[in-house]
Amino acid sequence: MNGKVIQECQDNGYSLVRGFINGAELGRIQEEIRQLALAFYSQMNVNVKEAPLAEVDRLLVDILHQRPDWQSILYQRLQQIPWVLAATTLPQVQSLARQLLKTEAIGIWPRVQVRLDLQDDKNNHIKWHHDYLYNRGTQDSFTYWIPLVDIDKSMGLLQIAEASHINADSFNFERTGDSSKFDYNLSDEQVERLKIEIPDHYKAGDLAIFHSKTIHSGALNTNPDRARLTLLFRLQNLHTIENLNS
Repeated sequence: MNGKVIQECQDNGYSLVRGFINGAELGRIQEEIRQLALAFYSQMNVNVKEAPLAEVDRLLVDILHQRPDWQSILYQRLQQIPWVLAATTLPQVQSLARQLLKTEAIGIWPRVQVRLDLQDDKNNHIKWHHDYLYNRGTQDSFTYWIPLVDIDKSMGLLQIAEASHINADSFNFERTGDSSKFDYNLSDEQVERLKIEIPDHYKAGDLAIFHSKTIHSGALNTNPDRARLTLLFRLQNLHTIENLNS
């Protein structure tokens, strides 16, 4: 499998690997998110909403519907889940990274992250960009994007521009003028130059892996009852890190 993935990453700047994380590994992460939700419910005098592990995001959405002021603290706690932090050590993660980057010296840059994209959350919407704009480190880096629940069109699908890593520097990424951290974007004219790939769905445990200069974007979530819950991290070649003397 890795040979096909590596070739696609070299040619197209990305690859989609179905079922990259298996049921047991995925279930551990989902269960820890469920336990986190139950901990938040314990602070509220309300009945706990039921949801299967495969739709654990519904619990988080329900909590934030009732306590929107908890969004920041809930997001912070999601980043502290042990199995989330351990995801970069999974054998299939490490094996693919070493083959892609052609080194045994693998580093995480800048962190392991869980994203919780709620309905119509324009403040945290990341428009067309590539990761090197935000996370310098080294261009010799790949992003792992892993859904933790099934994602359909209503929840906002990841869009990837095929082979854009080859000529990413020819695009003019403009600031949108707001104060958001994620404020790079491309003009409509430049977006028309992209060959955009949008799968019709992502299953929990799938992997979209792409080069640090592969241009991509996420559509807005329009589903009021679901959150696009994803695991995200970047692995880089430590032998090619930049700005050591700065």
